[in-house]
Amino acid sequence: ISEFQPNPPSVDPDMMDIELSGGSPGEDFNGCIWSIEGDAVANPSLKAGTVERRTIVTGTFDPNGLLVVTIPDIENPSFTIVLSDSSCPAVGFNVIDDGPFGGEIYDAIGVPDSSADRAGNLLAIRTALGNPPGTDF
Repeated sequence: ISEFQPNPPSVDPDMMDIELSGGSPGEDFNGCIWSIEGDAVANPSLKAGTVERRTIVTGTFDPNGLLVVTIPDIENPSFTIVLSDSSCPAVGFNVIDDGPFGGEIYDAIGVPDSSADRAGNLLAIRTALGNPPGTDF
């Protein structure tokens, strides 16, 4: 994941673009982008670590090795956005409580909206994901 805007100014759009990098020019890509709740919330079905959204993405890397994919908007922070192979977990799966995710994670970025989320929930999510290389939290 090379570029995305986690919380754009003004009204949240219905869709958002995410730029992926690292592919060879002309290489096809099939994967999944999913978001994980990062806030400590009272509702047990939405607690930290719960997969909230997932979208299968496909495309071909351009001559510069970039691919822009469009997905439905992700909730405002705190969250972790994950790029994985196409075997993404189901919505409602909790990466902290339900065991390891069985697919390959290519990248992940944690976006907190408070220092408590950064210090606690996002680091717990990173650990539950197996500390993927290249991740930013």
